[in-house]
This record gives sequence, structure tokens and C-alpha cells, in this order.
Amino acid sequence: MLGLNNTISSLGTSSSAVIASRESGGSGSSEPDPLFLSSVIPANFFTPDSIQGTLSLTADQSAPDGSRGWLKGVFSQDQTSFSGLLHNDFDGDITGGLVSGDSYKISFDFFLNSGTNGNGETFWPSAPTTTTMSLGGRGPNQDISPGSATLWEQTLSSINRPDYNDLYIFWNYPSSDRPHAGATFYMKNLKVVAA
Repeated sequence: MLGLNNTISSLGTSSSAVIASRESGGSGSSEPDPLFLSSVIPANFFTPDSIQGTLSLTADQSAPDGSRGWLKGVFSQDQTSFSGLLHNDFDGDITGGLVSGDSYKISFDFFLNSGTNGNGETFWPSAPTTTTMSLGGRGPNQDISPGSATLWEQTLSSINRPDYNDLYIFWNYPSSDRPHAGATFYMKNLKVVAA
């Protein structure tokens, strides 16, 4: 079994993903060691899902506040139905896999651009924007205000496994939160711990 700070080779050499055992590693924190951690998320980690137009993903970018190391995503046109990011079989990336009935805390840093596009549309039309993450049959969401970095952090209680092992991040509920053309997000520090 790989220990903490060993890379997950399937994420590519530029990734800083690590996995750890399910036992706390004595890091001095009351939080258990991560079951999954990727500080700089590779561009090929996610696949655009049900996108109208294109969603361009680029790794290790600077956010508008000047901070580096972000996965950047840019929507080419207005999203008119469900759309977002997909990582197939996230279960395979988590140390020991997902366990039915267990709970997990998932967190990532997130930044949404602010402003309007050339059509005068606000990039994220109903700020704060509800950002939903789905894994293991659970889909918690959190409001994100454009223009500053925000920690998205939620607990998924008593997940259902193996039926729902893909990781989704999307903007669809409510439908007024669907991004417009030019909407840009930045994401880094994706982490999963046992809750």
C-alpha cells in the first residue's frame, strides 16, 4: 500500500496527488490523514460533462487574485441544461475505495470569476452561485460568491457504493446558476478524508 506523499501515477507526473492509509498518521492534526489529496489538479483529471459548446481545462494557472496552482475552466457559451465536470471511478483513486455506509468530508479551494461577458451577461448569473458536488449517491452543495477564493467543504454521510462512484461538480440547481459564456472557475487542493 502506498503511504502518505506517494504519488498516484495515473494522474500524471505534474500532479501532487497523494493517498494515505485509513488510519491517522500522527500529523498532529485532529483530522485524519487524507484518503485522497491533489494540490495541483491535472487538466485531464476531469472530463467536461454535458457541456454546451466547450469547457477548456488548463492546469497550474493563476487566479485573478494572483495566486498560482489552479485548475482553470472556461465555458465557451451559455449553459442551458445540466453541465459540469466528471471524474469517472473516483472510487479507484481513494485509498481503500469508497465504503458503503461510511461518511467522507470533501473539500477544495474554488474561485469563480466576476464581471460580465461581451453580451452584457453576468458570468455567474445568480451570485452567490450554488456549486454542487456528487459522489456516492450524495450531492451536497455550497454557495460560492464570485471574485474571491472560497473553501468548498461538505460531508457526505452514509454514501451508497458501488453504484455511484463517479465524482461530479456542476451548476444546475437552481437552473439560474448555470454559467454564461466566458464564465471561468479555478479549483485546487481537492481532498477527501474519513468523516
